[in-house]
Order: sequence, then C-alpha cells, then structure tokens
Amino acid sequence: AARIGDDGATFDELLAQIGAASSGEGAARRLTVGAADSLPEDKRHVLSLLAALDGAPLHIDHVAALAEAPDAARILAELEHRRLAQSHSPRYSATMPIPALRRDGERERWSPVLLSYFTSHAEANATSPQRLRDDLEPVIGVLRCGAADGRHTEVVRLARAMAVVGEATGLWDAWRTILMLGLESARASG
Repeated sequence: AARIGDDGATFDELLAQIGAASSGEGAARRLTVGAADSLPEDKRHVLSLLAALDGAPLHIDHVAALAEAPDAARILAELEHRRLAQSHSPRYSATMPIPALRRDGERERWSPVLLSYFTSHAEANATSPQRLRDDLEPVIGVLRCGAADGRHTEVVRLARAMAVVGEATGLWDAWRTILMLGLESARASG
C-alpha cells in the first residue's frame, strides 16, 4: 500500500487513526500525543512552550526568544499545519487538548524560564505599558503556573511589574487578576 502520511502511514492506517480518535477522548489523546511525539525536537520544544501556557497565545517574537528558535515562524506554521498550534496573528497557542500535549514535568521546567523572561521584559518596558498590553494573557497564565509551582517570590515580582500595564491600559479584569495573584503569592511567601 502507498505511504501518504507525514509519518509514512498508509491510507488505511490514517483512517484507523481517525476512527480511533473519534471513538473517545482517550483515543483522541493518544492520537494527539502520537502526533506530538513524532515531531522533530525543535518543533516539540516550541509545542511544549505553547502547552505550558495553557492555551494563552504567545507572540511569535516571544516564542523565538524563549525557545531559542530563530526560525520560529517556520516551526509555528508547520505546527499549525499539523493542527497542533493555532494562529492569532502574530500570536500562537497550542490547540486542545493541552494536557495531551504536555509531557510530565514540562510546565514545571518552563515555569522559572517564563517567570524570568516576562519579569525582565516587563521591567525593561515599564515606561511603555501599552507595549506590554498584548502580553497580559500569557503573563496571567505564567503567574498562575508560578504560583501553583510555589514560586511565590518570582510571582510577586512579575505581578508588580505587570500591574501598571493593566492599570494604564484600562484592562481592569486583567489588572485585578494580576493583583490578586500577586497578593496570594505574597501571603503564601510570608
């Protein structure tokens, strides 16, 4: 039989995978994990970054910097073609099911990197909060992950740096969420 899939699967094998995916959530998870596991390392690395953000879209420039992928645009386009990432031009997010894309310990590995990156980014751009406006959604996700991982001191620092953005841009829900996450972490750290 002719091989037609990206992984060399035959038409009948692809049909079987599709049928299995439609027969339940577990099968869909296996199909998604299989698709992610078959990726080359650079694509898996970028996908793990997106999955660590629980669906929050991340700007392509941040993806390039965080994943150390100068060809992030190409990688993201390929992930989107495989329906593992979705474009929110010029931002990208992992598609559902996010837990299926995440490997054990990946969020915990990304958490300190994301906290450090976004804290430096926010502090460097503190005088231009409008420039940080589009980063609010991923930052809130980073704050939540950091708090869940017990990184309370870093969460407080990032919350302080980003609180001005929510306030200056009039995005009151984001501002309130950032302040609450910072306050909860401040209380937790003593």
